[in-house]
Amino acid sequence: MNHFQFVLSLFFALNGFAMSKRVPVDAITMSETGDVTSIVEGCGNQPFVGGTFCRVEEGAKTSAVISLIGPPAKCDRDECVFFKIFDTHGQLIYGQALPKGKTRLDVSWKDIIKRDTFEMADRGTWFIRTTVFWIDIEGHEHESNSTGDIVLKVFRQAYLPLNQVENDQNFVWQWVDNNHIYKMTSSLRAFTKKVESCGLN
Repeated sequence: MNHFQFVLSLFFALNGFAMSKRVPVDAITMSETGDVTSIVEGCGNQPFVGGTFCRVEEGAKTSAVISLIGPPAKCDRDECVFFKIFDTHGQLIYGQALPKGKTRLDVSWKDIIKRDTFEMADRGTWFIRTTVFWIDIEGHEHESNSTGDIVLKVFRQAYLPLNQVENDQNFVWQWVDNNHIYKMTSSLRAFTKKVESCGLN
C-alpha cells in the first residue's frame, strides 16, 4: 500500500467512525403524542414497550430486578442514556446513567423502594423517564425523552393468586376464546394461557 492509499483508507476509516455516531432525525416527539415507549423487562415478563406489570406478595424480598432498556446511542458526553424512576407520588427516587456500550440497566426493587421487603403501601404505578443524547447526520446533538410505567400490585400474605396455577379445584368456569383458554373461580381469581400449551379438560 502506497502513501496515498494509506491516507485515503485512513480518511474513510475515520469518516466512517464519525458517521457511525450519527443517526437520522425522527420527526415524531413522544412528548407530543402522549405515547409511552420506554422499554422495561421484569417480574417474569418479556421486554415490553411502555412498561411492565408486577405482582408480589406482601413481605416478599425486594431483591428481584427490573431491567431498563436503552439504545446503543453515541454522543460526545461521558454517558448518553439516562434513566429516572419516580414513586407513586411523583417523587424522584432513583436515577442512573447507562454505561457506554451497554443497553440494559438492572435495578433491584430494593434500590427503588429502599426497603428489604414489600409492603401494601408500595402498590401503585411507578413512573420511568428515559433520556437519550444523540448526534444527527449533520453533527448536531439532540435530546430525546420517553416515559413508561411499572404497575406494582402487592397482595396480602396467605392469599393464593391463581394466575400461574393451571389446575385448581376452585375453578368453576373454563372456556376457550380467540385461541386462549380461560379459567375463573366464583371470586374471580383467574388463569389464562394459549390453547397450544394448555389442555382443556
